[in-house]
Formats: sequence, structure tokens, C-alpha cells
Amino acid sequence: MNSVATLRKTITASPLLAAVAYAGLVFALLFTVIISIANFFGQRAEVASSAAMLEQLEGRRPAAARGQPSDVSMPAGSAFLEGATVTIAGRLLSSASRARLRNSAEMSCRLRSN
Repeated sequence: MNSVATLRKTITASPLLAAVAYAGLVFALLFTVIISIANFFGQRAEVASSAAMLEQLEGRRPAAARGQPSDVSMPAGSAFLEGATVTIAGRLLSSASRARLRNSAEMSCRLRSN
């Protein structure tokens, strides 16, 4: 006999074993449903939190509106660099880094000569 026939014979011969197997399957399915629902609500909370953070970063909602004291006023607009501002900021950053490299090279030369 194959294993399926043996299992069928065992379950049909013992109603207690069949009831325990059925209860186990029902419990496993209910557990899966409950875990899925909990995961759904967890993801929903994460999405709401991310949306609130995005609104704050985009400047739609200042800190005072959320109930937090705000000593400094937030500037209007996006907090990220856009358009021509990116080019200017990049130019300033690269010139500042070049100046620092030049100064550090000069300092290392002075230290070696002393």
C-alpha cells in the first residue's frame, strides 16, 4: 500500500485522530488569518507614519500644527535643492573641498620641511 491509502485507512478507522487533524488544520488556518490581519494593520500604521513624515518634510504641515512647540519658523517650499540651486550648491561645495585640500596639502608640506 502507498502512504495515502495508509493515511486514509488510519483516519477512517479512528474518528478521534480525524477530529484532532481537522482541529489542527482549522487552528493553523485561523492563526494564518490572524497574523495576516495584524500584518495588514501594522503596514497601514507604517504608511500613515511615512505620509506624516513626508508632509512634514515637504513643509505642508509645520511643527506647531502637530502640537510641538516651535521656536524657529520653517521656510516655505521644499527642503531639497532643485534646479539652478543644485548647480550653485555643487559649485560651492566643490570649491570649498578644493580649498580644504589645498590647505591640508600646504600644512603637510610645512610640517615635513620643519
